Amino acid sequence: MKLPKEALVYYRKVIELTPDFEPVYLDIGISLESQGERGEAIRAFESLLKVNPHNFSVMQHLVQLYIQEKKLDDALKMLKTLIVRGVGGLDTRRKAGLVYLEMEQYDNAIREFQFILAQEPNASQVRFYLASAFEEKGDVKAAIEEFSKIPPAAFNYTDAIGHIAFLYLDSGEGEKALDLLNKAIAADPSKLELHLHLAGVYEGLQRYREALEYLDALERNFPAESRIYFRAGILYDKLGERDKMIERMKKALQLSPDDPQALNYLGYTYVEMGTNLDEALQLLKKANSLRPGDGFILDSLGWAYYKLKRYRDAVVELERAAELVDDDPTIKGHLADAYMAVHEYRKALAIYKQILQSEPDRKDIAEKIKKAKGESGDK
Repeated sequence: MKLPKEALVYYRKVIELTPDFEPVYLDIGISLESQGERGEAIRAFESLLKVNPHNFSVMQHLVQLYIQEKKLDDALKMLKTLIVRGVGGLDTRRKAGLVYLEMEQYDNAIREFQFILAQEPNASQVRFYLASAFEEKGDVKAAIEEFSKIPPAAFNYTDAIGHIAFLYLDSGEGEKALDLLNKAIAADPSKLELHLHLAGVYEGLQRYREALEYLDALERNFPAESRIYFRAGILYDKLGERDKMIERMKKALQLSPDDPQALNYLGYTYVEMGTNLDEALQLLKKANSLRPGDGFILDSLGWAYYKLKRYRDAVVELERAAELVDDDPTIKGHLADAYMAVHEYRKALAIYKQILQSEPDRKDIAEKIKKAKGESGDK
C-alpha cells in the first residue's frame, strides 16, 4: 500500500492524538517501505513495537529490513529476542546463523546451523551453510566433511562438489580434486556445473591447454551454453591468444547478450588494446546498466573514457570504482592517471604514493611520482 503525502500527514496527526493506536504505525511503515524509504519505515515499525512489544510478525519483518539495510547488530538483537520467545522456530535460528556468517562470527554461525541439523539432518541448504562457515573459518577438514554429506539428489549438490574440489586444489591436492569431479561427472554427465568445475580445476593447476580441450568437447555437447565460451575466452587470454579470446567472448555474448561479465571482459580488452573504443564504451555502459555498483565494471568504464580522452567523465566513474573497491592497485592507478589528465596533481601524487608503498618494485609508479611532484611543485 502506497499512501500519498497528504495521507502520511494525516496519519501523523492521528499519532499525535492517539499515540498508542497501533494500526497507524503499521500503515505508515508499509507505505514508507513501498516507497523505498526503508530507513523511515524501520523507525515507524520500531515505534509500533514501543506500543506493542509483542507484535512478533512486525519483529520478524523488521529483521528483514535490518538485514537489507546492513544493520546486522540490530537484526541479531531482534533475532535473539525471537529465539528466546520461541517465535519462528528453526527458521529464526537459520536467519541468526546467516547473520552471524555475514558478521564473520563463524563459531556462532556454526552453533546455530548445528542446532538446526540436530533436528533436521536432511536440511541440505543448512548443511551447505554449515560447511561454508567452516570453510570461511579456515577449517578445511570440517568443511569438506560437511559438504560431503550433501547427497547427489540435493539441489545444491553440484555446488557442494565444486567447493570440495577447490578446497582440495587450494590445499595442494589437485589430483584429488580432478578425481572427485571425474567420478561425479561419470555418475551424472548431464550436469554442466560439474564440467565447468573440472575445467576450473585444470585452470587452477595452470593446465590451460587441457582445460581448453575439455571446454571444446563441452561446446559440442552444450552448444547453447554461453558460460563455456566465456571460460574458454579467459583461458585463451591467459595463453596470450587474444584473437581466439575475442572470438569466444563474442560467441558468449551472442548466446547471452546481457551477460555483464562477458560485456565487461570484451569491452575492457578493447580498451587495453586501444581498438574499437566506441564499441568498447557501449559494451561497458551496458554492463554497468546491468550491474550497477560493480566497482570493476565502473573501473573499465572509467578507463574507456580515459582512453577516449574524456577525462572528466573518467574521473567520475573511477572515483566511484575506487570507493567500491578500495584495495585494488589497478583501479587506484587508473584514477591517479585520470587525476593527472585533469591537472589534479596532488590527488594523483597521493594515490601513486599509496600504490608504491604496497608495491615497492613498481618502477612505472616511481616515474609517475616524479612527474606528479614536478607538476604539483611538491618537492
